[in-house]
Amino acid sequence: MFAGTPPGFPTTGAPAAAAPTTATNTWDPTALINTLNSMTLQQPDWFMDSGASSHLSNNQGILSSTSPSQTPTNILVGNGSSIPITASGSVVFPSPTRQFSLSNVLISPQLVTNLISVRKFTIDNLVSVEFDPFGLSVKDLKTKAQLYRCNSSGDLYPFFTTPTSTRAVLLALAEDIWHRCLGHPSAKVLSQLKSANTNSFAPNKTSATPCHECQLGKHFCLPFATSLTRTQRPFEIIHCDLWTSSVPSVSGNKYYLVCLDDFTHYLWTFPLKLKSDTFSTIRDFHTYVLTYFQCRISFVQCDNGREFDNHAARSFSFPGNSVPTLLPTHFTTKWKS
Repeated sequence: MFAGTPPGFPTTGAPAAAAPTTATNTWDPTALINTLNSMTLQQPDWFMDSGASSHLSNNQGILSSTSPSQTPTNILVGNGSSIPITASGSVVFPSPTRQFSLSNVLISPQLVTNLISVRKFTIDNLVSVEFDPFGLSVKDLKTKAQLYRCNSSGDLYPFFTTPTSTRAVLLALAEDIWHRCLGHPSAKVLSQLKSANTNSFAPNKTSATPCHECQLGKHFCLPFATSLTRTQRPFEIIHCDLWTSSVPSVSGNKYYLVCLDDFTHYLWTFPLKLKSDTFSTIRDFHTYVLTYFQCRISFVQCDNGREFDNHAARSFSFPGNSVPTLLPTHFTTKWKS
């Protein structure tokens, strides 16, 4: 079971591992601030009105064609009064799916805002308009496919004629900024969002590396300080860890105990069928070291899991009156001689 003895106990350890390089991914907060400062509130040009019998506008300049109004000459408003009509015209609204036209728009400078007659809009464009608590949807009359969507957070239903103007703001946001704004999603999720909204992502200024917050979020304990411990002989410190395999071996072993000698860097691996076999295996390993090398294990460094730190380990006496004692230092168990 303990085959593979380190020949001659080499006095030089393995070369020290290179210090890990930490990738820095600095975030420029001014990019987001400048983007937000450049944003302008989009004012709705028109409002949907189910009570209007005609399209109404107070600005002749927003129409594509106008002509002097013949009939009617006045508009009857809600309080019973009438306001004069100065002209009439038409306008066409572009959209990603199709154009929407407003014909015979009545112009009166005394109007407070521009109104779209729902009745005339559906007839002229062969569409239906559905209202919900979050806005309105324009759908094709035959296929019921959604052609246009206008969200609303106020008391009225606005109809925005320039929906693409707000997308220009998104062009300034780099992928790393989106990553932070969306709560640090994974690279797979961010890639799916990027493929669905190509125009919303700008190239990163630096190479894409995991951000500092994501690295900390995947840690389940604080980092350890650099160890200054230097061993003077073999088996002075044994590093132990238990690894669990998701697939049992042919012999039915699911756990693997790894013991590394700090001085020689020689490694022993023991397959285990049960996690509870950990302590008995370490006990047999200590007997093996004591018999063949006339050495005693002084320290066992581990993660203090229950398989290492338990009642059996604390109460067991090794040959030569070696009694295991848990030291107050982090993750180190000392076995006194």
